Amino acid sequence: RRAPPPFSADGAHLDHLWLRAGLSQRRAVIILYALAASFGFVALQLHSFQKLVALIILFATVSVLIASLIRINRNRPA
Repeated sequence: RRAPPPFSADGAHLDHLWLRAGLSQRRAVIILYALAASFGFVALQLHSFQKLVALIILFATVSVLIASLIRINRNRPA
């Protein structure tokens, strides 16, 4: 089985997960902007070791968020 092309549309992106979890399109976009701003702030403000620690915390937070959204969407009736 071939993998789909990387630029093909699918429902596994964060915004689609949030929409299926019940967020409005506006809220999903606001959350994406907030995440981008958080990563940008970390990149601009912190020094090398602090950046590493902050990025690990941010990645862990985003990972937990994604896992919880996937779990919510699996438990939701179709």
